[in-house]
Amino acid sequence: MIVSKISFFKSDFAKNIFTLVSATALAQVINFGFNVFLTRIYTPASFGALSIFTSLVGFILVVASGKYDIALVVATDRDEAKGLLTVGTWLTFISALVCLIASWVIYMVPIHFYDQSVVRNWLYLIPVAVIFLSLFQLFWMWNVREKKFKTVSFIRPLEAFINNGLCILLKGYQATGLLLGSLAGQFVSMLLITGISLQGEGIGLFAHHIKKLKTLSVKYAEFPRINILQGIIDTLQISILVLIASAYFPAAEIGYYALCMRILQVPMRLIVLPFSHVFFAEASEALRDGRDLYQLVKRSTYQIGIWTVALPIVLITGGAFIFKLIFGAEWYTAGIYAGVLSPWIFLDIIRAPIAQVASILGRQKQILFLSVLSSAILLITVVTNVALHSSFVILLSCVSATQCLMTALIIFTIFKMAKKAAPTKA
Repeated sequence: MIVSKISFFKSDFAKNIFTLVSATALAQVINFGFNVFLTRIYTPASFGALSIFTSLVGFILVVASGKYDIALVVATDRDEAKGLLTVGTWLTFISALVCLIASWVIYMVPIHFYDQSVVRNWLYLIPVAVIFLSLFQLFWMWNVREKKFKTVSFIRPLEAFINNGLCILLKGYQATGLLLGSLAGQFVSMLLITGISLQGEGIGLFAHHIKKLKTLSVKYAEFPRINILQGIIDTLQISILVLIASAYFPAAEIGYYALCMRILQVPMRLIVLPFSHVFFAEASEALRDGRDLYQLVKRSTYQIGIWTVALPIVLITGGAFIFKLIFGAEWYTAGIYAGVLSPWIFLDIIRAPIAQVASILGRQKQILFLSVLSSAILLITVVTNVALHSSFVILLSCVSATQCLMTALIIFTIFKMAKKAAPTKA
């Protein structure tokens, strides 16, 4: 047991995780440090507006690249991966163009869409955010396939510094200042990851004939067919509460929830994202080489659980006090919300990396069914509480309880899936 633990920390898998975790940790330290100031110069309503914009962009990002960013990691050879990168890039610009036309229609008709929110003035910026974020994701996953973790690890901290620094400089613009800071950070990150990816090969990274691109699109059609729906469901779980509740609860409540999720996302970005990227590359390679995927899932789950188990304990017992102390008395309520949601977030942190096993094994439909069921329960929970005129904290408590049960069921299913895929002993 001791030998296996030592070998884990010496493995390339662990080294890659620690490379991304250390860089992401620095980014989160920067974010957290700036948040202490941002919560004192921006109102809860400003954070709520940014949260609505982010939710809208999130839905579009699910379809923007056709989910070929995932496909290129598991592609059988490097040439196919290049082709899928090209397909994803073209789809990104097409998606942005569609968003631009939709924004123009909303303004010109006019369609009543977030009339009472500053978000309505930002609709023409949605295509911009889609291009920045979708291209970043495509080129990031290319580097994940290439395992160039050290090369790209500095980007996240730099993005955090630019984003937050500009938010402080633009404090006089309130919610718009938060938005412009976010877009600036995304723009710099996209330029850097694109430049790094094109080094050495240049435009050759996209050198593919139309016929070959069509062939690749058909060969990997399962990824957009299944993963887009899965992505919509996952995004729905994150955003539906904001998009529905913003019509029935005060803007300040949405702002408290936005900061609460902003802080709860710290362990998600700090541990889960780098862990997921390394796990995806390692698990894909393990399957290609005929190694035991089940043991990798077990080991990964144990590690991430140990690293994050303190999260719900600390937030349940002292979340309100911590938020009040760090962010100011105005944000006490956000700390209460964080404590309520922390058990669900903890289980979701465990689920997120290993959920990629379904894509690797081509078993997405099984997880998709559970995700659809989970989202349906979430939607019913939100709508029921709105209809009953429940308080926001009661609504969040019901959401957290039902989603904890569904997330635990998904984790159990993934373990069964990985165990069935384990190589048969001679």
